[in-house]
Amino acid sequence: MRAPTAPRRSSPRRRSGATLLEVLAASIVLALALAPALRIAREAVLAADRLDRQERCLTVANDALEFMMARAAADWDGNVTGTANLVPVVVPGYPGMRSYQLTTDSTTYGGVPGRMAVAGALVWYDDDGDSSPDADEPQALLASGVARMTAYEQQAGS
Repeated sequence: MRAPTAPRRSSPRRRSGATLLEVLAASIVLALALAPALRIAREAVLAADRLDRQERCLTVANDALEFMMARAAADWDGNVTGTANLVPVVVPGYPGMRSYQLTTDSTTYGGVPGRMAVAGALVWYDDDGDSSPDADEPQALLASGVARMTAYEQQAGS
């Protein structure tokens, strides 16, 4: 015969899931890991924005320089001989962007009167609104020389 056994106790139910303490600990670990990653992501977005603005400045400066060079090559007129427009102008279509443009044959800027003009464009985002380019503002400066040639003028006139 068997000895009578004590009634079986039911074992406590095991719950699946995490305790509040475990959730809190996991949240702290996650926050400590994400903080530097979010800072790096923010810096990357700011750097990409600055690069995009710098590229826009370069594109606008290139367009302006090509226009001034073509005009000087085709028509050596009063817009070339001894003139320089160093008043900042607003660039249409680009809020906050300003530009200085120069086309001259003056020796002051490296030209040769009546023979070679200098064309240049400085384009920048005027973030502080002072109408002056600052070192911390995205900007582009392009310059080139244009020789006065009768062949250019004849080609443009035909």
